[in-house]
Amino acid sequence: MAKVAKHHIINGSVALAVALIVSATTWLVVEPNLESIAAGSSRTACFEKKTGHVYLRTICKSTETKLVINSAGANGAQGLQGQSAYALAAEYGFTGTVTEWLASLVGPPGATGPQGPSGYSGSDGGRGSTGPQGPVGPVGPAGTNGTNGTNGFVPDYGYFIDVTSQTMTAINTPTAMKFGTSLISDKGVTIVNGNEIHFAKAGTYNVSFSAQVFKASSTAPEDIDIWLSKNGADVLNSNTQLTIVNDVAKTGKAVAAWNFFVTTTAPNEYCQLMWSAASTVISIPYVGPQTLPDRPGIPSLILSVNQVG
Repeated sequence: MAKVAKHHIINGSVALAVALIVSATTWLVVEPNLESIAAGSSRTACFEKKTGHVYLRTICKSTETKLVINSAGANGAQGLQGQSAYALAAEYGFTGTVTEWLASLVGPPGATGPQGPSGYSGSDGGRGSTGPQGPVGPVGPAGTNGTNGTNGFVPDYGYFIDVTSQTMTAINTPTAMKFGTSLISDKGVTIVNGNEIHFAKAGTYNVSFSAQVFKASSTAPEDIDIWLSKNGADVLNSNTQLTIVNDVAKTGKAVAAWNFFVTTTAPNEYCQLMWSAASTVISIPYVGPQTLPDRPGIPSLILSVNQVG
């Protein structure tokens, strides 16, 4: 009985892999007319154990092991379309719409995982540019009025003259100087009874006067005394005495001018300028306007009063 050669059938893809592997060596010997084999016929790989070569032939030799490589067959008919997942679910008992079935596939939320470690702090960003100035805000409501401050110091004052001649009718008799013309008398200082200088409010006043003193013809110099009286009483150490001497015509003239500081402690207190002489030739005369050249008159007395405190 003839010995039958051993066959190993492999499919096309495996055979192709074998052919590719052995083609890189000298193991594979290809029969020259193998390429003319029609598609669908079998190709035979013949392995010779002695040499380790694989031969591609149509018929193997008796000393070779035959490997049959099947070529690919024709495509089969398309199978039936399988059921969708929803159809399979309905077949096995699910009831509901496709939307409900899709919702049923979503499981409950999983448990919250542990908090991850804190990330590194980023570096500080650069300082941004200054933004534009905002609009002016509305005007706020008016504040309440503050309390009234204390009144500032407003001084009283007055200015007076006399345009009559004042004489000594009785020698060595205290006589009050008279001021018959008021030039400023509405600022708190007034003349009352012709010779009383009244102060409307308490304070300290500078009382300044100027007297035109005249001595008529006589053979000797004559004295005149001038002092201050306050509220009807003489003020201590306030007297000044002048001596009027003779000129060529045995007459004399002098101007008595100085000031007193008078302090009052109550409204409407007053003072007086007093004078006396040892002779009736002493007077305080008024001199009218003169000519060559034209000159204004000379008041017998000038009085100015200014509050200083």
